[in-house]
Amino acid sequence: MSARTRESFIVDASAGPPGAWRLLLPALVGWAACALLITVPGSNWWITVAAGLAGSVCAVSNWTTSRKAGSRRPMGFRSAILLLCGVLIVLGVRVETAASVRNHPALVSALETGATVEFDADVVGFPKISSSFIGGESYGIAAAAHLDGARVPVMLWIDGPPSQTIGPGTHLQVRGKPAPGKPSSSTAWSISVRSLEVRSPASGWNAAASALRAGIVAAAASIPHAALVPGFAVGDTSLVSEELSADMLETGLTHLTAVSGANCALVVSAGIWFASHLGFGRRARIPIAGLMLLGFVGIVGPDSSVQRAAVMAAVVLISQFSGKRSQALSALGIAVLVLLIRDPWEAVQAGFALSVTATLGILLFSAPITRALRRTCRMPGWLATPFALSIAAQLTCGPLLLLLQSGLPVVSVFANVLAAPAAPAGTAFGLAATIMLPVIAWLGEWLLILASLSARWIELVAALGAEVPFGRWNWNGGWFGVGTLALVELLMVALFALRSGAISRSSWEKFSRRTPRRGRADVPRSAKRAAGWLGAVGGGIAITMTLVAPVASRFGVPNNWSIVSCDVGQGDATLLRDPTDPEFVMLIDTGDDEDLLRTCLDRFGVREIDQLVLTHDDRDHVGALDTVAPITQTAIIAPANAKDGTDRKLVRSLNESGVPFVELSEGATGGAATGDQGGLKWRVLAPARGTVPKDTNAASIVMSVQIQGWRILMLADTGKDEQKSMLAAGIDVTSDIVKIAHHGSKDQHLPLYEQSGAKAAFVSVGEKNSYGHPNADLLASLGELGMNAWRTDEMGTVALVLIGNEVRGFQARGVYAK
Repeated sequence: MSARTRESFIVDASAGPPGAWRLLLPALVGWAACALLITVPGSNWWITVAAGLAGSVCAVSNWTTSRKAGSRRPMGFRSAILLLCGVLIVLGVRVETAASVRNHPALVSALETGATVEFDADVVGFPKISSSFIGGESYGIAAAAHLDGARVPVMLWIDGPPSQTIGPGTHLQVRGKPAPGKPSSSTAWSISVRSLEVRSPASGWNAAASALRAGIVAAAASIPHAALVPGFAVGDTSLVSEELSADMLETGLTHLTAVSGANCALVVSAGIWFASHLGFGRRARIPIAGLMLLGFVGIVGPDSSVQRAAVMAAVVLISQFSGKRSQALSALGIAVLVLLIRDPWEAVQAGFALSVTATLGILLFSAPITRALRRTCRMPGWLATPFALSIAAQLTCGPLLLLLQSGLPVVSVFANVLAAPAAPAGTAFGLAATIMLPVIAWLGEWLLILASLSARWIELVAALGAEVPFGRWNWNGGWFGVGTLALVELLMVALFALRSGAISRSSWEKFSRRTPRRGRADVPRSAKRAAGWLGAVGGGIAITMTLVAPVASRFGVPNNWSIVSCDVGQGDATLLRDPTDPEFVMLIDTGDDEDLLRTCLDRFGVREIDQLVLTHDDRDHVGALDTVAPITQTAIIAPANAKDGTDRKLVRSLNESGVPFVELSEGATGGAATGDQGGLKWRVLAPARGTVPKDTNAASIVMSVQIQGWRILMLADTGKDEQKSMLAAGIDVTSDIVKIAHHGSKDQHLPLYEQSGAKAAFVSVGEKNSYGHPNADLLASLGELGMNAWRTDEMGTVALVLIGNEVRGFQARGVYAK
């Protein structure tokens, strides 16, 4: 897309009338209320009734005021309140009706009894691969289940790739076991499919779109460096490798492989260009561009992210080419309301929040940033525009991104600028290839090759950007990080406004209650001093978060730790060492959050792992393998299990990373090579030698680790059956400290814990997880046995120090507990 075209999508909202906010503000408040209604059950009718009463009062007030002759009270405020009340009532009713459909009695009953359920379903999205387990591949198919006349949104989970005939519009007969979806998910239920039959394949446009999608994916698979092209064209990322995906995530380029507003903007721009060259007038170009956008959405599929991008692009198109550019913010408000009414659960989706905030940032800040870059940095317009777009989007999205991943990806601004010329070209050639492949195959292949050149450029940008030193600055995640970054950004925006003269002299003097001084200075001295204070405070906070906090976090960490249960969310990662031999470090499991694992290793000064034990193949135990593979000397893995067989993704990953590994079972021993009397020693207690466990959890490696005379029992993800088998086999489980199995699930055999004789325990579990871990009854029973349990969901990372006959626990909050 040319710089001129990109600039046409930039609106200087500050030039618009104040009324432009009268629709956006109610939409934003409605968004917040919608999120509250979903996350706080029972609040729906209270908010709806309160909004109805307030709206009635405002309506009566407006009516009586309008009848009073000569009334000077403006009606704008009351009208805005009336509009807000109407928005809340509509969204409240919509949430209530959607919730009643989601909680269908047939699915609730099947969940309570553990039975399977049979139903017909219409597929509403293309199948997507899931990485929920590293030992196998699962595919999710978004569908609408037909139950007693209601259409319940469900996600169908199947093992292995589905038939290529399954796509939007396919009618299925499904039998499966239901489980409730996440409260924040647009799909109410997850169905573990037992049997699936295609009743009728997709027809008409849906069939054609599926064929086009399959064609571009198949053709790209045979062309070097074309893995990103299906993502550019139709949002399909099945060909993208894990390494490339990680590089693009690190450099903030993942949006290029998902259908986003940029793709829709390109299609709209192409439609406008096409219509203008055919001689159509300004207003006639709008429906032509809209039809092209509709066709594009039909090809890529009716995914919620696609619909979100299309709605945003459509309203911006109307606001831009209707001759009323000042209505851009109102158009954004319309987009927010339309999307929330279509699916209220968008209100708690990260993608929705990022889409809205990025659009708002571009509308508010891209134009002034472009002017500032051209004025102060002497940048040409073609370079200043993409920089401004990236900075504006990063400015508003940055705080929210901290909820998904800690750290500030400063390299992403430059990476997006470098990728800016290639992404539109790749999308254009990719779409053209998608359409031409079934018509003129040789032409489609040449177009695909041209698109692969753009894809290769973006691959290089992502690979180089991921290796740039200090490309991601330290910044705490979570709400604290969100608040501090938002504060710094507000201070910097105020600083920019004061220094650039965006705040007029008269406005500043009125705000500061100073008597106007004579002179022609554009910026008063008091404003300059205020700007200096703002810069100092904002800079101080930024330096504290990026430089001081990482160093300070290591103060107070005990240097004589023996056990560290890293807070990696809903997963396991445990560091073990003998303080008398601190160079030998063992890591049992990695969790699946690379950032959290890296933070834990840095905090405790771990630079090398002598032995990495991967107790079983589930992703929450081995998903962050890539983080530690470069610093791992040897790895120990569980034997193969009957469910997944011998073709294991974990084994392939270890081979690709070059880490030597060995499969171990009961009876194996090892540890630090420091003699019989010192150092860390371990012995494998399960699984039994010569057996084939039924699944990954049953294959879990159970270890007894000895450190300075203390015995630590590591139970991995074993359940009641495996624990019973260990006792029945006469295995010695005597220990002083025990790692509670399976994140504290209720599937436990309490006699094993009792027989262990341990007086201390720890459990690695994610905060507010959806599994109910750790089980309250289990913790109560362990407490009756005299076990003092440390929990990562409440304490964060926990380090245990073994001093004589005493265990001291260091929590992430810096408090010692005995």
